[in-house]
Amino acid sequence: MAEILNLHHETNGEDEDKPWVIAEHIFKIINDYLQPSNTLSATEAAQKIDAQFPNNRPDVAGEEKETAGSFLAEFWDTVVMIAQQIPAQHPAQDKLVGLLKALSELPTDLKVDIWGSDCRVWQDLPLIGVHMVEAENYISEEDEPEKWKNFNAFCARLTRDGICDMSLMGTHTLSSALEEEPDSRSRAYQTYGETFAREIPVAELWISIAGKAMFQRCRGDVDTEDLKDGCAGHLWKNKPLGLSIERWDFWKERFGAISAHPVADEPTKEVASKAHDAMNTIQSQAAVAV
Repeated sequence: MAEILNLHHETNGEDEDKPWVIAEHIFKIINDYLQPSNTLSATEAAQKIDAQFPNNRPDVAGEEKETAGSFLAEFWDTVVMIAQQIPAQHPAQDKLVGLLKALSELPTDLKVDIWGSDCRVWQDLPLIGVHMVEAENYISEEDEPEKWKNFNAFCARLTRDGICDMSLMGTHTLSSALEEEPDSRSRAYQTYGETFAREIPVAELWISIAGKAMFQRCRGDVDTEDLKDGCAGHLWKNKPLGLSIERWDFWKERFGAISAHPVADEPTKEVASKAHDAMNTIQSQAAVAV
C-alpha cells in the first residue's frame, strides 16, 4: 500500500488562520479521496465536489453565495495547494488527475459566465489553465524545490492525460535545466553541480511522465503556436523558439552530456542518463509507428 499522505490546508493572506468553510469542505473531500485507504471512486468524489458548487448548494437565509468564478478560483487554489504536497512519484498524483477527469465527465449541462464567456461546469474545467500558470509563477524553484518538483510532476500528468496542456511549463523547465551552463573557466561553473542536482530531476519528470506528449508537440502533431513565448537559454541562443525536433534532439544531447559531466554528482548523472535513454526510446517508437 502506498504511503499515507500528510496533507495540510495551507492558506495565504490576512485570513490565513480562517480558511473559507467551502474550501475546507473541498480540501477534506480531496484529502480523503487521495488516501490509500479510501474506497471512494473518482466519480463519487467528483460528485461530492460538484455538490459544493454555489448553484448546487441550498440557499441559507441571510447568506449570499459566492459567484461561480470565486468558487472556481478557490477550488483551483486548493488543487494546486494539494498537488504541491504530493511527492512526484506518489500514486496520489495520478489519482488527483483522475479526479479532475471525473469532474470533466460529470453529466451536467450547467453553464456559467466566466469573464464574459459561457463555460460548461465541469466539462470545460473553467479557469484551470489560468491557475496552473499562475502557480508556476509563484512557486519558487529555489526556495521550495520539493513543491516545485511535485507541481511539475502534476502538470506533466495533466499534459500527458489531455486534461490541461501545460507543455509550455515543460518547455520552461527543460530549457532552464538544459539550455544554461556557465563558462567552464568561471567560478560559477565549479558550483553548477548544485543547479544540475536541483533542475535535472525535475526536467526528467517531463520526459518520464509526459515525454510522448512533448515529442508529439516537437514533431508538430499538436499545434504549439502558443509556445513561442521567447523561452530560451543561452545555449539555444539565436535558434527557433517553441518546440521542434531540433530542440528535442538538443535536449537529448544535453541529457547525454550531463550524464557524464565533471561537475554533476552521481545521482544527477543517473537521472540524466535515464532521460536520455527514454528520449531515444520515445523517438524510436514514434518512427516505427509512422
